[in-house]
Amino acid sequence: MTSVPFVVEAPGFSATMSVPHWNTNALHAPKDGHSIVTTENLLLDGSYLYYADVKEDHVDQLKMDLNV
Repeated sequence: MTSVPFVVEAPGFSATMSVPHWNTNALHAPKDGHSIVTTENLLLDGSYLYYADVKEDHVDQLKMDLNV
């Protein structure tokens, strides 16, 4: 098995969501999209565990701890 740890830090993080122009919801949506989140700092700390062999009890695991 192999475990891959990772850390993502994003100061001044913001995210928006928009829909395609052909979607009927786009008629009433702002052209710049809807703001989902805006935060001073985003920290994502996690790890991904995977196995080299395929067995019934070998299940990949993705663990994430999100702090805003």
